[in-house]
Amino acid sequence: KNSVGIIRDILKQGMAEGVFRKIDPDRISNIIFMIYKMFIIRTYIQSKDEFIRDMFADTVRLLMHGLFIDVDIDLSDYI
Repeated sequence: KNSVGIIRDILKQGMAEGVFRKIDPDRISNIIFMIYKMFIIRTYIQSKDEFIRDMFADTVRLLMHGLFIDVDIDLSDYI
């Protein structure tokens, strides 16, 4: 399997088990993979371990908890 396919399978399983909210697993798996590629590129350019570790932790927190505090936002005005 390719990397995006593995991520997609994890997302589908998480939705089926009620762990993840309902999303488009095809689109979101590509977004997650793009974030991963950004880390690879950034690590190559700037290999300061502490900076990369902190940036990774912040990104995981952002993915897991979002940016907003329990706000239901209609994004149709922004996209």
